Amino acid sequence: MELAEKCVEGDWSVRRLEDEIRFSEMPKRKKKEKPEPTPELRSAMHRMRAELGTKVSVQGDEEKGKLIIHYYSRDDLDRIYRTIVGNE
Repeated sequence: MELAEKCVEGDWSVRRLEDEIRFSEMPKRKKKEKPEPTPELRSAMHRMRAELGTKVSVQGDEEKGKLIIHYYSRDDLDRIYRTIVGNE
């Protein structure tokens, strides 16, 4: 509210208000810390990386999350697909 009052009283331009906001003493938002994977999840990631031959990431915890399998070309995607589902 204090900044808004200063803006109105000083007849600040939008640019001036942006600068004041950018350099103000307002507390910065803290980023959410990503939880470290448990040793079990880390071990599973390493085993999947070795089996699939590509980078594997896990986001979340042991209850829920995402499994991200990276690929770098169409051929790489086809190879990973065949590894997961088998040759059809």
